[in-house]
Amino acid sequence: MKKPVLSLFFILYLTTVSFAAPCYGPRLPEKNKIAMGLQNYTVMKRYLKDNYGKLKSMQEFLLLSYGVFDWLSIDLKGGIGNIKQHPVDAC
Repeated sequence: MKKPVLSLFFILYLTTVSFAAPCYGPRLPEKNKIAMGLQNYTVMKRYLKDNYGKLKSMQEFLLLSYGVFDWLSIDLKGGIGNIKQHPVDAC
C-alpha cells in the first residue's frame, strides 16, 4: 500500500500544472445549478465469436451534475438495464 501512495505523491510533486476534465461533457454547470442528461445503450443482436451465441442489451442512465463552484462539480450516474446472453444451444 505504501508504494502506490508514494508513487502518487511523487507524480503530483513533479506535476506543475494539471487540469481537471468534467465527466459528462466539456462544460461544468454554473455554481449552485444542476445539469441533467439521459443516456441509452441498446444492442439488439450481437453475434459473438467462437460459437458463444448472441448478446442483447438495453441500458438506461440518468446523469446529474451539480456545480459546487464554477470550477468544481459533483457528478452522479445511475441506471437500470437488462443484458442477456443466449448460448448457441439456446438460439
